[in-house]
Amino acid sequence: MSKQKQQSQKNVISAFWIFTVLVIVVIAFGFGLYFNTYSSKKNNSTSTETEVSNDSKDGKSGSQINTHEISISKAECGYYLPSSKVAKYTADNLIDGNIKTAWAVNLDSPIYDCDALFGPILTVNCNTISEVVIVNGYGKDEASFFNNTRAAWITIYREDYMVEEFPNESDIIYRGKLKDTVEPQSLVVSPNFDNSKPTSKIGLIFSTKNSDGYYFGRKWNDLCISEFKVYGNNIGNGKLKTNEQLAKNEEFNQIAAEEQRRLEEEQRQKKMQNPEWLNGTWHLDIDGPNGISVANYTIRINDGYATLADHRTTKYSGECHIKEGDLYLGSSYKFSINGQSLYYRQYRLTKEGGSSSWNGSFRTNSDVMRYLCDRTFYSSNHRMAFTYNSVTIDGHTVSGSPIIRNVSSTTATIVVNPTGGGRAAVMFLNATNGSINYEGDIFQAR
Repeated sequence: MSKQKQQSQKNVISAFWIFTVLVIVVIAFGFGLYFNTYSSKKNNSTSTETEVSNDSKDGKSGSQINTHEISISKAECGYYLPSSKVAKYTADNLIDGNIKTAWAVNLDSPIYDCDALFGPILTVNCNTISEVVIVNGYGKDEASFFNNTRAAWITIYREDYMVEEFPNESDIIYRGKLKDTVEPQSLVVSPNFDNSKPTSKIGLIFSTKNSDGYYFGRKWNDLCISEFKVYGNNIGNGKLKTNEQLAKNEEFNQIAAEEQRRLEEEQRQKKMQNPEWLNGTWHLDIDGPNGISVANYTIRINDGYATLADHRTTKYSGECHIKEGDLYLGSSYKFSINGQSLYYRQYRLTKEGGSSSWNGSFRTNSDVMRYLCDRTFYSSNHRMAFTYNSVTIDGHTVSGSPIIRNVSSTTATIVVNPTGGGRAAVMFLNATNGSINYEGDIFQAR
C-alpha cells in the first residue's frame, strides 16, 4: 500500500513537470511568433517609408531642374548662299544639331538695311528665356572655319513687339561680342530684356561696321553661323533636358572642343614658322600720272596664312612661308624682306598701323581712296559707297572712278563724273568727323 502511494506521487510530479515544460514551450513559441510578425511589419513599414522617401526625393530633384531647351520649330531667312553639289546654306541649318552645316550669306551682296544686316528669324514657343547658345562660323573643318567670315558682333532680339526699325532695349535678348571660336558660346540674357512677355519670334542682327563687326575669312567674304539654341521656360511642347539629351549635348560639346583644340594647335605650329611682325594688313599702291591708283593690292597675313586681293577680287588664299629671306605666298607670289619691310619688285608695301597708312592723316591720293573704300557713308535717306572704279548710291552705280584733288592731312575734294553724262559732281571729305558734304547733303561714315 505504501509503495503504491509513493508511485502515485511520482507520477503526479512527473506529469506536473511535463505540463510545465509544455507551457514554457508554448509561451516561447508564442513570443517568437509575435516578435517575428512585429519585425516583419516593421521591416515592411521601413521599406515603404524608404520608397516614399526616394519617390519624394526624385520628385524634388525633378522639380529643381528648371533649364529647358526650347524647341525651335522653324528658322527662316530670305537670303543665303546658293546650294552647292555637296551642301546647302539655308537658315534651317541653324537648328539641325550639326555643327558641320551652316547658314551662310555673301556680305558683298546688297543685303544691308541701313547700318544693319537683319539675319534669320527663328520661331519658338516660350514664356521666359534664360540663355542662348550659338556656334560661330562654319564648323565643317578647320579650312572652312577660317576661309569663311565669322561674326564678331551680334544683336539677338525678340521680334514679336517690334514697331520701329530697330528693337527696343526691352526686346534685346543679347547684344555684344562673339568669340572667334568654333566652340558653343553661351550668351546670358540682357538684364534689360523684359522676360514678363512670352516670345514666339527671335531675330538676329549683324553689324555692318567692318572694324568690329566680323572676323573676315581668308578666302571668302561669306558670313557663316552653324548652330543656334534657346533655353528657358517653355509653353506647351518645350522639352526638358533628359539624360539622352544631356548625353547628346555633351557629345556635341566634346566634338566642338576637340575641333577647337585642333585649330589652336594648328595656329601654334604656324606661329612658329613666321615672325610676329608679318601679321597684319599690308597695302601695295601703284599710282598713275593723275595721282589715282592704277593698282591696289591688299595682303592679309595671319600666322602662316595669307590672302592677296585686288580690291575685292581675291587673287590668292592659302599658306605663306619664308624661304631664303623672301616671303612666298604659295608658289605664285614672292615678296622681298628688308628688315621689317616688304617689297614687291621696286615697290615698298605699307602696313596698316604704320606711319604710311591712314592713321589720322592723309599723305597721298591713295590714302584718301583707301579711306573711302573702307567705309560706307549715310545721309538721312541714302547710302554711298566707293570703289576704285565707281561710286554707288543705294547700291546703284552712278559714276566711274572718283578723282581725288586738294588733299590735306584730313580733307580732300572728290570729283565724280555721272555715268549718263552731265555736270561733274564735287564732294568735300572731312575725315576729322567722317563726313562727306555734297551740295549741303551730309553723308556720315559708319
